[in-house]
Amino acid sequence: MVKTAIGVFLACILLLGCSKQKEETSLIVNGKKYSRQQIAKAALIFKQNMMNALPEHTLQSVTSDMRPIVAREIITNQLMLEEAKKRKLQVDSNLVNKALEKFKSKYSSQSDFENELAALGETEDDVKKELEKGALLDTLLKIILVNADTASEKECHDFYNQNSSRYKSSPRFRVSQIFFAADSSKNKAEWEKSRKNAYQLLKKLKAGMKFETAAAANNQSDGDMGWFRKGDLKEELQKEIEQKKIGEISDVICTDIGFHIIKKTDEEGERVLSYEEVRENVAKTLSVKKRTDYMSHFVDSLIKIAKITYVDTSLMPRD
Repeated sequence: MVKTAIGVFLACILLLGCSKQKEETSLIVNGKKYSRQQIAKAALIFKQNMMNALPEHTLQSVTSDMRPIVAREIITNQLMLEEAKKRKLQVDSNLVNKALEKFKSKYSSQSDFENELAALGETEDDVKKELEKGALLDTLLKIILVNADTASEKECHDFYNQNSSRYKSSPRFRVSQIFFAADSSKNKAEWEKSRKNAYQLLKKLKAGMKFETAAAANNQSDGDMGWFRKGDLKEELQKEIEQKKIGEISDVICTDIGFHIIKKTDEEGERVLSYEEVRENVAKTLSVKKRTDYMSHFVDSLIKIAKITYVDTSLMPRD
């Protein structure tokens, strides 16, 4: 429900451009009417934004009719705003103005901003009012969530013990490197010099020179670069290190920044992380859930005393 507040405010902004039109009513919340067209538009953009935020869902089955979800968001939005007004909450006008400027910065010019609003039948003041509503929601959220519990140590331990299999580390490897910087596009002579130095050093390594000694001789300490996971390194280096056994040294590898000689010094397969390693993550996960549940119960309490009419019964909550 913490995320719901963001979605709620989003729905509020999305309804700009439709609010002044007289259209078929689908939902009435404490006397305020919402049209079928408003809800349909908000549902469409809500779904698009969800896809953008969670692109993996484009490969999964997603409920085609988002209208009941958006209807819940709209109801929550209005009831929360009414609650904020009952509590006579105030917003910082400076923060609202900053939010407005950030909103306008998405447009290339003030005239482009005004023209788009005009096409929707809206004005800059309309946008500012919606941003003020968003600021009110944020203020109310902070006040309400003060009373939400955080996860106890026992709850964190219990959750980890029941779900430890989901906390796994990715395979990783440790790498040492001797590097010769070069950029052929800027200085070909320097590039050629670095290339020759790299191959000369590789010859010494193959003859038995210790990697750490060679690294130190080139002002690179012992060459240790630490641990890496797949995807951390440049593709050329990643491919080479994956083919090596612990202790093996690569040939000279040329990349866009110079010449590399690398050595795999250790590797570690997938493993279940200890509680100490993931405690912070577990605590955060559980605390967010507690805040979400707390907020959900609060909204439910507002809905119970509100007068809500589903003119379009297909918008009613689904079990």
